[in-house]
Amino acid sequence: MYRNLMVSAIVVAGGKGSRFGGDGPPKQFLMLCGAPVLGHGLLAFDKSPYIDRIVLVVPKEHLMMCEDLVEQLDLQKPCDVVVGGEARQESVCNGLLQLEEGCLDGLVLVHDGARPFVDGEDIEALLTAAYDYSAATLGLPVTDCLKTVDIEMSIQQTLVRDNVFTVQTPQAFKAELLIRAHKEAREAGRKSLRYDDCQLVEKMGISPKIVAGNPRNIKITHAIDMIVARAILEGENS
Repeated sequence: MYRNLMVSAIVVAGGKGSRFGGDGPPKQFLMLCGAPVLGHGLLAFDKSPYIDRIVLVVPKEHLMMCEDLVEQLDLQKPCDVVVGGEARQESVCNGLLQLEEGCLDGLVLVHDGARPFVDGEDIEALLTAAYDYSAATLGLPVTDCLKTVDIEMSIQQTLVRDNVFTVQTPQAFKAELLIRAHKEAREAGRKSLRYDDCQLVEKMGISPKIVAGNPRNIKITHAIDMIVARAILEGENS
């Protein structure tokens, strides 16, 4: 059972927030009901009884600010703050390099710092699936109609959505598998990872398991997402 294994959570907070707009700080550092967006996720991992340690990966220019944030949050779990890379793939790899020897035989979660609403039950379900299937991700079935378009934005095809899911984070893996996947990607010169780590283990012939996601688990991408996030928290606290 995975509860006998060391479980690490890598939180990637290197996004520049270009789609969010404005000249303010990146979206993961925006204040959300008394704490930065990033802080909400860190506190959720700190609260989970299944997480042993946290690695926070941040841009170099925000390293000291994030070290201060970790101290202010008064996390009870060990939390290392490390510098990320130019791309997400490099940032996750830097987080994996921070894992200690005792963690390499365990499980690792990878999470986007711009997702503030990490659910404890989702963490447990993901770890169970990763233990059984080596890799797992939260996902929701697509409810909108899907179209492909050409360069002029003319519709070319309507896709069947029955077996299509949007994926969320956290995603969970056997640590050794994810480390090997990143190593093989570097050696092969593959830099295709933009959205999730499942892409890399899929390249190894592993099929990650989909675990039912939570609509509450939104990612702060656009300005309107902050409005939704505040409404979620205010509704839960009223």
